[in-house]
Amino acid sequence: MKRKLWKKVSVILLTTTIAVSLLTAAEILSGVGAVFAQAAEIVNSGTCGDNLTWTLDSEGLLTISGEGEMDVYYWNSTPFSENEKIRKLVVDNGVTSIGEWAFYGCKSLTSITIPNSVTSIGGDAFYECSNLKSIELPEGITSIEKSTFQYCNSLESIELSEG
Repeated sequence: MKRKLWKKVSVILLTTTIAVSLLTAAEILSGVGAVFAQAAEIVNSGTCGDNLTWTLDSEGLLTISGEGEMDVYYWNSTPFSENEKIRKLVVDNGVTSIGEWAFYGCKSLTSITIPNSVTSIGGDAFYECSNLKSIELPEGITSIEKSTFQYCNSLESIELSEG
């Protein structure tokens, strides 16, 4: 009888030890994964309008934030022009325009997200963004100026809303 009880206790102790070991291993592995899955760090930032700021992270994500209009630029004078590090552009809600020549020559840019708050895109804004494949323009857009997508040779589609 004592032997059966001892076996049961041994099995319970062994099972508990294994479960705790697995849990500890899982916690260690998740910690290691967290080290490798660290968020991208900001590598550059600045302003691009009276109330607009921008950040560029180490993975090539450029984010425009704030409220109001983006500055109007001249050829090759933007903080972003010909920047090969920019791969993805996200314009946050609250931004109302994309300035002329804003992303001139951003040849690594492949993806753009524009919110409904944007009502206009200035001329030549995406001039020579040669790897841009597609763009979806939100309902809020009422004006797209000349040559906005000129020399976007990889551009396969521009999706417009009904408005």
